[in-house]
Amino acid sequence: MKKFEKFKIDPKTLKGEIKFINSSPVYQKLTLNKSRFQTNDSIFGFIKYETKIDSSVTKHFQGYFKTKIN
Repeated sequence: MKKFEKFKIDPKTLKGEIKFINSSPVYQKLTLNKSRFQTNDSIFGFIKYETKIDSSVTKHFQGYFKTKIN
C-alpha cells in the first residue's frame, strides 16, 4: 500500500469550515473514461477521496466531473 503525504486542503473544497487544516489522505480513487488523451479532448470521471483531519474526524469527498484537456 502506498503511503500518502500530508498536505493542505484547498479552501474551495470546504465551506463554512476552518481553511488550510492539516490532513492525511486515507483513500483516493480516480476513474476516467479514457486512458489516453490529446489536446482539446473532453474527459469524464469520478473521484472518491477520504482524508483524516485528526484522530476523530474523517472527511469523505466524491463526485463526477467533466473537463477539457488543454
